[in-house]
Amino acid sequence: MNIKTLYNSIEKFSVNKNVLEKYRTNNNETLHQHSITKQDLFELVSFSNNINEYINLNLVNVWVFILPPNLSLEDHIDGSYDSYKRLLFPIEANDKCENIFYIGDNVITKIFKENLLYWFESTKIKHNIFNKGNTIRYSLIIDVTSTDEFENILNTDFEKNELC
Repeated sequence: MNIKTLYNSIEKFSVNKNVLEKYRTNNNETLHQHSITKQDLFELVSFSNNINEYINLNLVNVWVFILPPNLSLEDHIDGSYDSYKRLLFPIEANDKCENIFYIGDNVITKIFKENLLYWFESTKIKHNIFNKGNTIRYSLIIDVTSTDEFENILNTDFEKNELC
């Protein structure tokens, strides 16, 4: 796998917004995240069979990540975790919520679309997210065990996009 590649699911997945309601907030001052249960994850999102089965068998952690308007994370590289992969799933976003990648001297900005699953080498690429929009961005951070099957799913259920 090329570390300069951004993968996104081919299929958009349906979301049960009623499950999201228990994680909603009116706090527009700080970003926050909440750990959620495996049951809530599968009640919230209907993944395709391949991805659903993989996540079900290999789930490590899952959080709802809440990013209010005009806030961002610090530029960072995710901690070293060779044993698992981090998937990102925007549930509610806006077209001004920028995912920023720093590769060498290149600064690449991407807008992640709602209801698509994303993956990139977050332990090797410095990145950030900045919500320049007027609405709160809700997304899932899904950590799964890294297995040989992960690469197979990337090759069959995801599109590849070169970051630079």
